[in-house]
Amino acid sequence: KEKIIKGNMKKKAITIYNGVDIVSTVIKKNNIKNKDIKRFLVVGRLTEVKNHILIIKAAYIMKKRNLDFIVNIVGIGEKESTLKEKVNELHLNDYIKFEGFSDKVDQYMQNSDALVMTSYMEGIPMTILEAFSNKLLVISTNVGGIGEIVKDNFNGILYESNDELKLANILSDFIENKIYKKEIIDNAYRIFREKFSNEIMCLNYKKVYDEV
Repeated sequence: KEKIIKGNMKKKAITIYNGVDIVSTVIKKNNIKNKDIKRFLVVGRLTEVKNHILIIKAAYIMKKRNLDFIVNIVGIGEKESTLKEKVNELHLNDYIKFEGFSDKVDQYMQNSDALVMTSYMEGIPMTILEAFSNKLLVISTNVGGIGEIVKDNFNGILYESNDELKLANILSDFIENKIYKKEIIDNAYRIFREKFSNEIMCLNYKKVYDEV
């Protein structure tokens, strides 16, 4: 908005965030055999800008720390073979699972402990809003518009892009229960209900049209 609107027009500009459906019932880990292993979810096209190599590097650090975890990567793209080769090279096949394309991301979210974003660039990802609605902790790079909706250690956890050690430390703290995730998740869900649901989006559009 700041880039495309100048002068007095700024006063007339209104930001309406996209919304997603409210998940009425969240049943965590309903189909998971070993519920004690922490599960991290990565959702997005397997492209350069999504920077999936970062989670692989972080996972390698965590493996050397003898931590138990699984990373489920949902998505397809031109980097798939390269990423799988790196996972093989680092002997991470027991830790990182490529799930391919799925139109049932909600189910993955309900069976995960945290959503991990690794992108170089983003707008305001719908995936984060969906995680909020599913009461799933968000751990994300602080890029693009993400900082507009995620406040560090309030309704999510932010870190700088390309810092695999920082990401590994955050995920390690999560596994070792050093992160007070319930308060962060509760804040995220409350903010989601207040600002990012489909209902709020529709009301905001209606308000604009009523004032025209």
